[in-house]
Amino acid sequence: MVVSLRRPADVLVDAASSTPAGTLRKAAWDVKVINALGNDHFQSTLEAPLAAADRYREESMEHQSTAQQCADSGIKYEPLVFTAQGGI
Repeated sequence: MVVSLRRPADVLVDAASSTPAGTLRKAAWDVKVINALGNDHFQSTLEAPLAAADRYREESMEHQSTAQQCADSGIKYEPLVFTAQGGI
């Protein structure tokens, strides 16, 4: 058996779900802050104001199959991407 000690997110919450009454759904929130005008994100920002944040969110979900690993454990993985310029 392989044990992973990787922590995929910053916060684990039990959120009330709109599905059957009394059901709790776990969510892993991963807070990220990027400079949308930095070298790694500038081209995306030129395409659309929040394109860099959207792309970074997608990359985070795919990184080391984080979203899938969380889903396999019954947890919804959600990166919360903020930009230094005030976008979310």
